[in-house]
Amino acid sequence: MIKTKYIYLFIGIIIYKFLSDYVYNNIISVLFSYQNFENNPTPRSMFISWLMVLILSPLIIKTNFQEKVSSSIIKILILASFIPTCTMIGFNSSYETEYIILMFIYWVIFLTSNLYIPKITFGEKDFSKNSYLFGIIVIILSLTVIIISWRYTGFRMQFDLIQVYDVRTEARGYQIPTIIGYLATFSDNILPIALVYFLYKKKRMIAMFIAFVIFLNFGITATKQIIFLLFLSLIGFYFIRNLKFTNKFIWIFIGVLSAGALEFIYFKTYVISLLSTYRVLFIPAKLHYVFYTFFSTHELDYFRQSFLKYFIESPYKENIGFLMGYEDIGDITARANNGLFTDAYYNFGSIGVIIFPIILVVILKILDGSVIGLNQRFLFIIIISTSFVLIGLPFSTALFSAGLIPLIVFLNSLNRESV
Repeated sequence: MIKTKYIYLFIGIIIYKFLSDYVYNNIISVLFSYQNFENNPTPRSMFISWLMVLILSPLIIKTNFQEKVSSSIIKILILASFIPTCTMIGFNSSYETEYIILMFIYWVIFLTSNLYIPKITFGEKDFSKNSYLFGIIVIILSLTVIIISWRYTGFRMQFDLIQVYDVRTEARGYQIPTIIGYLATFSDNILPIALVYFLYKKKRMIAMFIAFVIFLNFGITATKQIIFLLFLSLIGFYFIRNLKFTNKFIWIFIGVLSAGALEFIYFKTYVISLLSTYRVLFIPAKLHYVFYTFFSTHELDYFRQSFLKYFIESPYKENIGFLMGYEDIGDITARANNGLFTDAYYNFGSIGVIIFPIILVVILKILDGSVIGLNQRFLFIIIISTSFVLIGLPFSTALFSAGLIPLIVFLNSLNRESV
């Protein structure tokens, strides 16, 4: 007999897909048509769009009721990437069949691998001896942000969440040494976790200082993820107690889409859709096909603009992110970074679509092993920050430059006796 909770979740999936289609059809493709959000559905494309969701629903439901960090991250990726991508397939009848099949294969392998690969640990650890390493990491990252803010922005405080592009353009011109740049990027995702740690330890002055450093960090590049993680870390600490909360992610996403739709219907404004639906859901979903169309007819990169760039020259002189920005909207200054399917395809083509989701799951299972013994208050911000990284960045960049490996080291440095 099918459990009631499974039926509710299936209904939630259907509602979410319907809302995703509604928002794309009536808001995104209308307001942002100049960004090449096309709207040319056919009965065939809409059928395929819904069929992909329905076929994968059993795997989605199984994933939803796994209370692990890895599965919780994948729950967000399903809602923020897979279903919006299916919506894009429905409303873009010109999409090539090969792309649709490869996208489907990617997600089947991704979801199946997560269900069957166990968490990965590297032996027993004495976490009680790691507190010094934790403190050193927090001090280094905080000082990095403070020095960059002082040197390049004069301790700029950025309060505007909408008009950020001038700041971002300015930030691209900063001549920051490579190692310092990496440390600054690591701080984006690690400092919010440190903030939660010190709140939990009731060291509020240190927590306030770290919150201030995070705000300074936002003033350097105006990357919205930085400030969102600050607020989400506070929400997670004060209101979320365990991983069962992640079972409700689908209803939260439904609430956000509904709020954006109602705002547009009744107030003719689209602030919610601009800050969430447009940027988080549909820009990455659109970019998957932009990368596919380019690299299906051009040479694959094979990580030559990633960690192999110091050894092998890439055939592309321009940064691939900017090159894809030009391919998409004709603006060479627009950086079109993207993760998941995109990264798999532009580096290794069809073979990457098969291999990359398995590699990604293995990394997430290592993350599962790294959070053993941590209070569940810490897990929410880890889940959110990792999800943002995987959606918006190539996997190789997420692993090294954006800090998944440093995050794993950092988590292993936390003293379990005190948390």
